[in-house]
Formats: sequence, C-alpha cells, structure tokens
Amino acid sequence: MVTAKPERRYDLDWLKVITTLLVFFFHVSRVFDTEGWSVKNDYLLEREGSVYALVKSKQHTQPPLNHDLPPATMEALHSLPQHEQEVIQALTKSQDQILLAPSDIQNSLIYNTQPLQTVGVLAKVIQASSKNVRALLPDESKARNFAEGSQVTSQTLTSYLAAQPLPREEFLIVDGAALGSGEQGQAFLERATGSANRVLVIGRPVFFPIELFISFLNQWFMPLFFFISGAGTYFALNRRSASQYVRERFTRLFVPLLFGCLVVVPPQVYYELRSDPTYRSSYLQFYPSFFSHFTWAHLWFIIYLFVFSVIALPLFVYLKTPSGKKIVDWIADFCLLPGAIFLLGIPMGLIEAALRGKWGFGNYNLIDDWSDVCYYLAFFIVGYLLSMDPRFGKAVDQQWKMALGLAITLMIVMFTASFLGFVPPRGYSLSYMGFIFVHGVRAWLWIVGILGLARSRFNFKIPFLTYASEAAYPLYILHQSVIIAVAFYVVRWSVGAQGKFLAILTIALVVTIALYELFVRRTNFTRFLFGMKNL
Repeated sequence: MVTAKPERRYDLDWLKVITTLLVFFFHVSRVFDTEGWSVKNDYLLEREGSVYALVKSKQHTQPPLNHDLPPATMEALHSLPQHEQEVIQALTKSQDQILLAPSDIQNSLIYNTQPLQTVGVLAKVIQASSKNVRALLPDESKARNFAEGSQVTSQTLTSYLAAQPLPREEFLIVDGAALGSGEQGQAFLERATGSANRVLVIGRPVFFPIELFISFLNQWFMPLFFFISGAGTYFALNRRSASQYVRERFTRLFVPLLFGCLVVVPPQVYYELRSDPTYRSSYLQFYPSFFSHFTWAHLWFIIYLFVFSVIALPLFVYLKTPSGKKIVDWIADFCLLPGAIFLLGIPMGLIEAALRGKWGFGNYNLIDDWSDVCYYLAFFIVGYLLSMDPRFGKAVDQQWKMALGLAITLMIVMFTASFLGFVPPRGYSLSYMGFIFVHGVRAWLWIVGILGLARSRFNFKIPFLTYASEAAYPLYILHQSVIIAVAFYVVRWSVGAQGKFLAILTIALVVTIALYELFVRRTNFTRFLFGMKNL
C-alpha cells in the first residue's frame, strides 16, 4: 500500500504549548512537595534570621549522642541507605540543641515504611544514650501511624504544648508540617529548648493537592514531550538530508544546551547554596566554583533529545526506504484493529520491568541512567513512527476514549496502592516488575488518550499559536532558573502556601516572558543561542 502524505495539523503545536505551560506549574509545585529541590517552602524560613540565631545560641551542655552503640542498633543503622547513615551520624555528632534536617531523611517526613524505619533507627541511636524520645506530629492519625511504624512515643504538637509544665530533657522529633507558621515554629523552639529538650525538626509542610498534581503529571508529561519531539523530528528530517538534519539538530539543541549550562543554570545552583544561611558569597564570587557543583538541571531534556536525534537517525533513514515503508505500512494497518494501538505500549512496559529496578528514577546523567534513556527513547521513536502515516492518526481518533478510560482506571488503582503502602520495593521481584510494567503501559495509554483529545479539540490555528509555539522552547530553557530565583524570596513571605504558590507562578511567568521578549526573540544572535530560526 502506498502511504498518503500526512496533512498539516495543529494539535501537536497546541500540545507543545500546553505542556510547556504545565512545566511551569510542575516546577512551581516542586517548591511545595515532599521531594528535595533547590528551593523548598518551609515555615521556619518565614523567621529565618531569628530561628537561625536561636539555633546558633542553643548549644547543648551534654556530649553528642553515644557512638558506642549496641550491635543490634549498629546492624539497623548499616541496613539504611548510605545517605541516611551519613545524615544520622552527622546529627549524632552535633552539639546544637536545635537540629534542622528538613529534607535529608527520605527528603521529607512522609508516612510510609522506609522513612519510618529510618526514624526508628535514629530513635535507637538516641535511646542508646539514655534519652527519652518523643515524636510530635500534625494530627492524631499521623501520630498513630508514626508510633506504629517507628515504635516511637508519638502525639500531636498541640497536645504536647498543652502540658504544664513541658516534659524536660527529652529528645523531640518534630514533623516540620506540625509547625503551622514561622511565628508558631519560633515560639515552639524557644519554649521546648527552655525546658532543656533537644529538638530535631524533620520534613516540611506537605500539601496533598500539590502532591496529587505532581503525581498526575509525572505519569505522562515527560513521555509526551519526547513523543512530540519525535514527531517534530519526522517533519525536520522530511525536509533535509541526513547530514543537514544533524547540523540542524546541533544548532537547535547543542548550542542552547551549552549556552544554558554556562549562563542559565548557574543561578539555580547559587540559590540552592544560599539556602544555607551561612553561605555569604556573591554571585560573582560563586560563579568560578560552579563547575565543582555542575549540573545541567532541567536541560537534561535537551541533551537527551540531542543524543536520541543522533542515535535514532539510522533507524529513521531506514524507515524512509522501500523496505522500511513496508514495515510502517504493516504497523499502520495493524493499529487500525480495535485495541491494537495500545500494544505499542508493551515496549515501554518491558523497558520499565527490565531496567527500572536497577537504575531507578530521575538520575538524568545520561551515562548511568539506562532506564530513563531507553524509556524516553521509546516514546521518541514512536512519536516519529506515528507521524509517518495518517492511518496512525485514524487509529488514535477511533480508540483514544478507551485509552483515556484505561489510563484513568490504572491511575486510580496505582495511586490507591501507593497511598495504602502496597507498592513493592524497587528491585527485580515479580511483584515490582509487574507493577512497573503496568506503569510503562499506562504512560502510553495516557499519550494515546491525550493525543486523541487534542486531535478532536485543538486542530485549529490562531495568531497566538504561532507566537506561543515559537516561544515554547526558549521559555522552557529559561523558566526553571527564574522560578528558583523568585521562589527563594517568596517562600520567606508570611502569606500561606496558596499565596506563595500563586505569587511564584505569576511572577515567574511574567519575568520569563519578559526575558524572552526583551532579550531573546529580537536579535538573530540571541535567537541562535536559544535554538530559534533567524528573523
């Protein structure tokens, strides 16, 4: 069968714009979730100066916690991940009466098995020095869960503060989310240390809607980015020879990556270092040391895309040959069968089952990140493939509603399992491999569902789309550094989490667009640095 020429559609342009905007929401949300990041919301930051002065002034008169630990405690300590061993050992050596570990033990204080195991080991270390341990939590339910999971005496912060007088000479492990504001946090620390207690604050306030939003996006939005990029690669290669295509990819991807790593990313590292109140260097003093803290941060997407564009080129060239077109014809006809297009998600599931157990999530270092490399490469290749023949679009149009329904069903089941603590630990058990296989297939179902929704609702062109589609790539390059810089100051405001979220989102979006308008799009030189076409 002779393949028809694909029509010019605008749904992928809209998806690119919408997904770029969602990235803004996603990275602003990262300021408020439980995972570690460059800048995090923390009630104590609202009183940073006075709280830090309090920490420095409160040195305990007793020696550090005993390191001559019983064998059972040592065995439990060594069973923890290396990072958590180091955190606990650092805490036990401190003379500070107030210890702050807001993002070190499991990134935050969340109520599932492994974080509570870590806290339980910490409690054993403390008890080995003949100290009573008490945990203070935001509410009764969390106090019960904490007591059961860590075997530590637990109660709410409110009930603890109601005691007159406060218990003396205890070691208090406090969930940072229990401190409702910077003012309340400072008042609690002053009162607790006044009773000769040592205080360890772990974690930060957790906002469940934001956690849910991030978990929802994490299912599909980076796979969608790579799928869209694969589709764009088809149209780029269709107009160029292989050598012209490689030169175009170098200009559009590698040049912005290099510029971004040298200019755009360093402020992120600088503000992360400034989160330590003792860090006093100016930005100019910091910059020469950037390469000792080097990261490509969110630009990992660009280097991965550049590598994918090069290593997949032989396959893409082959698919344009007569024998390659026969394969595309067969797959396109097959995908028209009911449910057949869903089977394209099987490779994603197999990649997850084979590689995720060893390499995990979110390394993004390219060299030792085979799970993400292979996973996202699969979406990139399928994005290219589905752009080659309009029959794939027809298959999506026919089956996207079922795909969306299946994706939502799997999301509910898997989110419920995670919430109830039924997700097996990462590794190569049959249960984990089965779970993560479904994780990969679910992502593909989301792509089919979202693509079909876009094809049915967003296949139109307006002047805004032309502007926004061109702006999406440079806005992506700029956005994270702006968000982190803005968030560094806004999280210190006493306006509540919702007010901070809206302020960071609004200010960062306005500043990023202003930078694009004033410094990127108006000259050919800056357009070149950001991978844009000349005026």
